Amino acid sequence: MSLLNKFSVARLPSRDLVPRTTYGDRTWLVSTAEAKEHLRVSFDEDDSYILRLTQAAQMFCEHYTGQVFTPMEYGLWADTWEGTMTVPNVSSVTSITSIKYYNDASPSVQITWSSAEYGLANDIDRTRIYVKDTYSYPSLRNGLSNVEVIFTCKAPWERLSTGTG
Repeated sequence: MSLLNKFSVARLPSRDLVPRTTYGDRTWLVSTAEAKEHLRVSFDEDDSYILRLTQAAQMFCEHYTGQVFTPMEYGLWADTWEGTMTVPNVSSVTSITSIKYYNDASPSVQITWSSAEYGLANDIDRTRIYVKDTYSYPSLRNGLSNVEVIFTCKAPWERLSTGTG
């Protein structure tokens, strides 16, 4: 079994999240050209092998640290609003693409929650979704996977260099 199969993008970093950025759409820290220059390889026959090795190395390091090294989009599903209040530590969350929930109407329908009603707080040790003043959490149906949060992460060192969350 190759490292790429053992440490697939679908499993990294697991932490109750599902990556939405596919393997082919990812950006990587080290290009094949950079790896070949470092290895002093001038022929092209092993390009795909070198590419797989550099990608496997990045995925292994991401799995080990629980951090992503290049921008990724993730989905988080929770049964209750409490399950979304703290986003699992997976690097710096830069933005929330959407929050959808199933309301308590009969029949229940999925509704996109207005971004005017919630915010994103990035502290040093955690990321939280909070309800803005004068708003409250919408009522949910009685069931599983009621809330879907889609958000984008970036590498932790990008947060330090830009000074933003």
